[in-house]
Amino acid sequence: VWNQNGQRGDEWLRAKIVLKVQQPFQVLIEGVRGAGYEGDIGVDDTSFTPGCQLLPTATLPPVIDVTVTSPYCNATFSHCLQNTRQCLPVEQFCNFNIECTDQTDELSCPLTCTFEQKSLCSWNNDRKQKLSWDFGSGRTSSLDTGPSTDHTTHSINGTYIYLETSTGLFGDRAHLISPLYRKSSKTCMFTFWYHMFGNTINTLNIHVRAGGVDTLIWSLQG
Repeated sequence: VWNQNGQRGDEWLRAKIVLKVQQPFQVLIEGVRGAGYEGDIGVDDTSFTPGCQLLPTATLPPVIDVTVTSPYCNATFSHCLQNTRQCLPVEQFCNFNIECTDQTDELSCPLTCTFEQKSLCSWNNDRKQKLSWDFGSGRTSSLDTGPSTDHTTHSINGTYIYLETSTGLFGDRAHLISPLYRKSSKTCMFTFWYHMFGNTINTLNIHVRAGGVDTLIWSLQG
């Protein structure tokens, strides 16, 4: 288990986790509430490498194919979903940069999630937990804690998710659960950006859920 303690500062930081799971699995992002309201934890720009493959039999919300051929685009380009006359190279879809004027190139990406337009992509909040991951833009409602911008756009207009700690009790948790993936290949990696700033930051954990068992694989305490 990767573990680290200490104050993070008011900035977005990147985490990369190699996933070695020999059966179908989900990733679970767990935020743990600290002793007070200055404990907001932010998460943004989650991404699985192509070595992680979604399990086709999983029950998932419909995913829009963002790489659709168009009479206006040549073979190596695809069009934006609403502005179909705008063509982009296929590799510019789902790359955490908004290039379509209608912003749809980052809207529905099964392996990446920027949380823009308040979309959880294929992730889901675990309603059995006391707390949930909420959408945020700009500063959170609590002073001296939480992000001031998102990571994707580095602006107050962009969206991230965060654990709001002005409600709840010490030790309450929020769980965000990924869709189901096949057993991992040697190149399967999960990447995300996190923000842990505040005097009562508690813990951000990453678990792998496989075979009905949650295994802690990464942990960071503020």
